[in-house]
Amino acid sequence: MRLTTAGAHRQLTPDAGAKVAVAKSLDDRLEIASAAAYVACTRTLCWSCDANIEVICIYCESGVDADEELTHFTVSNIWSMDDELARQLARWPNFRKGVGPIHGAPYFANHCPHCDTLQEDFLLHEEPSDPFFPNPRSPPSACELTALARPIRLSGACHFAT
Repeated sequence: MRLTTAGAHRQLTPDAGAKVAVAKSLDDRLEIASAAAYVACTRTLCWSCDANIEVICIYCESGVDADEELTHFTVSNIWSMDDELARQLARWPNFRKGVGPIHGAPYFANHCPHCDTLQEDFLLHEEPSDPFFPNPRSPPSACELTALARPIRLSGACHFAT
């Protein structure tokens, strides 16, 4: 599925404030599961070198986080995932584990292909002007969606709108 919008930097306009559900532990338990998941892909500027780069995130039409049912959410700060999801994400080699200057702990994140700087997830998910800020009824705007094999399992922070 491809979503078409005007301009690569069109931003989301949420109907309400965004919430973040953080998995309860930082161990290897895979507490997020979805049978309707996609890679959402768009372009933005690297915060370090200003190159126009591709960035991705996991978008789920529906799923579960630690037994709580959610709809239309993105996942950031991914610290673990099942082998099948890791295999599918190999298509995006600039999305890999790293440690950013802000986050401090290793997690899977986008990296600039020009300067190799980790693109902190909070710069992509948390503000209404960010490309992966959640919308309560649809996937992130200005994104191309690539379906993932179902189901996926991972651990991270779920961003959803209320």
